[in-house]
Amino acid sequence: MPVTHNSDVSVAILGAGALGSVIGAALAEAGRPVALWTRNLAHAQAIRDQGLRVDRGGETRRVRIDAGPVGSSAAQPDLIILLTKTQDSAAAMESIAPHIARGAFVLTLQNGIGNAERILPFCPADQLLTGTTMTNGLMVAAGHVSTQGAGEAVFKAMSPAGEARAAEFEIDVPGFALRHSGHALEAIWTKAALNCAMNAAAGLTGARVGQLTSVPGMRETLSAVAAEVVAVAAAQGITVAQAEVEAKIDYATANHTYHKSSMLQDVEAGKPTEIESLCGEVTRQAEGLGLATPLNAAFAALIRLKTAPATGAETEGANDA
Repeated sequence: MPVTHNSDVSVAILGAGALGSVIGAALAEAGRPVALWTRNLAHAQAIRDQGLRVDRGGETRRVRIDAGPVGSSAAQPDLIILLTKTQDSAAAMESIAPHIARGAFVLTLQNGIGNAERILPFCPADQLLTGTTMTNGLMVAAGHVSTQGAGEAVFKAMSPAGEARAAEFEIDVPGFALRHSGHALEAIWTKAALNCAMNAAAGLTGARVGQLTSVPGMRETLSAVAAEVVAVAAAQGITVAQAEVEAKIDYATANHTYHKSSMLQDVEAGKPTEIESLCGEVTRQAEGLGLATPLNAAFAALIRLKTAPATGAETEGANDA
């Protein structure tokens, strides 16, 4: 599928919740061909009926954008951005198999680590890109999202042939930039270190971001969790600066005071969390490398326990004197 200039690249965003909708809105406002693919039919219907409402920087806009289930848009996309929850990756990839067969590239910007390897069985390596984004988004209601400002994503290809074409998929529009980078793996692990610490802690405690360091010992705990992730990355030749992770923790707690992490939102909604692609995956990779990550292992186990289906045991003895 030849692409002559990146302004010609058509994009479909699979798993278009809050984050995907924010990114899609930026592309649509810039006149880029983009579609939102989502299982949230109420969200898609609201967008079709009234446009996507986006709150950004004190302004509210209505953005007209194609939205519906996978394949609802008529055009074959050049690039499919995968933003589903990591536990939904296999089903998501199966749903876009016809598009991949026709030459679409897939870019995973999902949370955590190991995402590209997880979906590689469903996509030729030459068509697979992996990256990360610090763009933020919040689902206010169906058809309504908010964001705190412009976002950026970085990515790399999973094969030399993919690298040769990677520049075709770079995007730079107001509100969002997608950049090919030689440091994409470092960025993926840096974000993972941040999320293993803050997302898991928020999911366990119910604390908003600004509350996470409000009691003695918690700031040090977040640092220690992140340091384990940094060590696992280093053992695989990936350099993550602990100081950069620390700065991101401090920035988040100071500037995103009332924000609920995605894991906390999932816990509160009774949905599966992404703990297995964060602390769980770090622990598994560490074991393979002969490293110990006791804090990540503990966070993973506690989130599993917190979100385990009720067995009825919690009612036993409820009437005991």
